[in-house]
Amino acid sequence: MISFAPEDTQHPLHVLRITSHAARGLLQSQQLVRPGAKSAALPPALLTAMHLYSKRLALMGRPDEVGPEAFYRALRQPCASWFPEAESLFAPDACLVEEDGRLGDVVTELNFQGSDIDVTLTEAPMKEFLDSCREKAKTDPKAAQAAYVAYRELVTTRQVMTLHQFYDALEDPAIPPEVIQRTWSEEVVAEPDGMISLCGACGCVLTPTRDGFRCHSAICVIRTDNFKRFTRIPYQPGMRALSVGMAKCVAAPGKHEIALARWLRQEFGLQPVLWPGVDTYDLGAAVGGIRMAVDLKDHANPGLLGLSLRPFRPVPPFDEAYIVVPDDRVQRHPGYMRSLTRFAKPEVLANGIRFLKVSEFKNLVRDRVGGIPVA
Repeated sequence: MISFAPEDTQHPLHVLRITSHAARGLLQSQQLVRPGAKSAALPPALLTAMHLYSKRLALMGRPDEVGPEAFYRALRQPCASWFPEAESLFAPDACLVEEDGRLGDVVTELNFQGSDIDVTLTEAPMKEFLDSCREKAKTDPKAAQAAYVAYRELVTTRQVMTLHQFYDALEDPAIPPEVIQRTWSEEVVAEPDGMISLCGACGCVLTPTRDGFRCHSAICVIRTDNFKRFTRIPYQPGMRALSVGMAKCVAAPGKHEIALARWLRQEFGLQPVLWPGVDTYDLGAAVGGIRMAVDLKDHANPGLLGLSLRPFRPVPPFDEAYIVVPDDRVQRHPGYMRSLTRFAKPEVLANGIRFLKVSEFKNLVRDRVGGIPVA
């Protein structure tokens, strides 16, 4: 849980309180209530957000911007522009509602990172399976670890399944069938020509638009150069896709985790372990005799990420701990690492965790092994 500050309306955490309520209301309704709708039709959480937003504007001497119409407009504007103290929390372009009416990435991040929004709206299947694996690890740690890794690799590499692949996954004895069903819960719809298009960055099903494509995550536009990189495959009846929350919060960052592990193996012949200790952290590797624990975080909003971090659990043991962020996140938000450090809890900083970009972490590894790749 993110603990909010007292009613200090100029504290950044007060902005987080407003946006958390708004995100919860938007997720509950799953659609933006149009301007002109009666306020009674709004979910209670959205009404609370509107009240707090209007109160803050009134205290700022901006009473002309108070009211439902102003609040509806704010939902489509960058959260960082709402109030001066919001700039350090959010990415410059993070909006709760995108121009096309979709919920922005920040809504999912507010949900995923420990706010008081109902977790079942995003990654509940993984959380429940993780809990069951950790319980099993008390009696059979090897089997529990193998089952969890199998599930995470499946989520990361199979955002879309054919009906045959779906039934094969249901028969995997390591993963309960209900977990598979709830994880791949979205029906895939074919494009008019009988094909489907997959994002070249995250691998999720793209939605065709008048101007090209749309993906679950805004960063994919940048990572694919406006979807110049994508894959087309024939549609098959019964195809299933990951739920949006799982695609954005688990599968997409999982690709970075697997890519980093692959780089450590192929470049230097190291033996990294993914999600050791049933997901104590994302990656463990012994480099130059030093046991390094790594959590890779692919989040747009550094302040939210900082607030969500917790100290690494001590098992499996490690010598150094790192939070690693994709370089393009920092390039889009030059103050990213500064905000991340600012909002990290004291116990996280006291735990000795270092914050690095992926490129900085790779340079550190090169230095540790003498910069000599395997032949």
